[in-house]
Amino acid sequence: MWEWDKDHLLPLTHIINTMRRVLPADAGMPSDAAAIIQRATSDFILLVTSQARERYNRKSNKKIKGDDIIWALNKLGFTDYVRPLELYLCRYREHLKGTTQSGPSQLQLEQLSEASTSHGSQK
Repeated sequence: MWEWDKDHLLPLTHIINTMRRVLPADAGMPSDAAAIIQRATSDFILLVTSQARERYNRKSNKKIKGDDIIWALNKLGFTDYVRPLELYLCRYREHLKGTTQSGPSQLQLEQLSEASTSHGSQK
């Protein structure tokens, strides 16, 4: 992809801490693994935001929004993540408005569960 300036990479300490939280305590981690993950995640974020900017520019918005990111993920083929993210974004917006106290509706939870189940069975 593009050659990154160190200032544009995700902080390495965050990458290492995240990896330690996810990996078993006795798992070894090669010294270059965190740097590779750092580069890959930074490239992924660049790719998604570049696609989102395409939609953002067409709509003449002043900033990239969650809908633009979800659109970009869908366009890039990450379709299994679109519906759960749409539900999360909806719930988040409802929370910000203070219109919901109980979280997503039962129907939304069922749809999210179905999406997660079908995602696992497809791979």
